[in-house]
Amino acid sequence: MVTLRTARGAVVPAAVVLLTTTLAACSGSSAVTTSAAPSSSATSAPAVTTTSATSSAPVSKTRTATRTASPDPASTRTVYAGPERTSTLVPWDEPTAKVTGSGRTPSAAAGSADLKILLDDGFGIRATWTLTCDPAGGSHPAPAVACGVLGANGAKALKASTSATCAEQYGGPQKALVTGTWRGAPVKSQFTLENACEVGRWTAMIGLLPPGGV
Repeated sequence: MVTLRTARGAVVPAAVVLLTTTLAACSGSSAVTTSAAPSSSATSAPAVTTTSATSSAPVSKTRTATRTASPDPASTRTVYAGPERTSTLVPWDEPTAKVTGSGRTPSAAAGSADLKILLDDGFGIRATWTLTCDPAGGSHPAPAVACGVLGANGAKALKASTSATCAEQYGGPQKALVTGTWRGAPVKSQFTLENACEVGRWTAMIGLLPPGGV
C-alpha cells in the first residue's frame, strides 16, 4: 500500500488523498457553472419596463359635435316684402290682415292717390301694401276703407308732430312708412308708437294703417 506523510507527520494512504482531491475538483467546477445563472435574470428585466411604458401612452380621441340649427320663429311668421314684392299680411297680426280695428272708421273723399305703405313689426319682419284712390285699389286689404280714412284725416296725420311736449306713452315697436303721391303732392310720412303724439297720429290713420300696439 502506498502511503503519504502529512505536514504533521501523520501517515495517510495515497488512495484517500487521491479521492479527496478529485471531490474538491468536482465541487469547484459546479460552483463556477452555478454562478453564471444571474445573467439571464438581468437580461429579462428591461422587457417589463418597456411594456409598462408602452401601455401608459395616452390615446387621443376625436369627438365630432353635431348641432341642428333650430328655425327662427320670427323669420317664418310672414313673407319679407322686398322692393318688387308685396304682401297683404300684417306682420304683427298675421294671418287676419285686420286693418280697421274696432269701431267706426272715419271716411271722406280722398281724391287721387298712389301710395306705398311699408309695415315693420319693429324686429325686421315687414310687409308692403300699395294703395290707389279715385278709384280705390291696390294690394291694400281694404282699399275703400283706406281711401276714406286718408280723405278724412290724411291732411293732418300725414304731417309729423311739431309738439314740443309729448306724453311718455309707449304704444309698441311697430313702424310704418307711407310714400308716393296724394292729390298731386309728394308724400313721405313715418309713423311710430313711441310717444303719445305718435300714437295719436297712428290711431287717426287706422284703416289705412293696421292697429298697432304691444
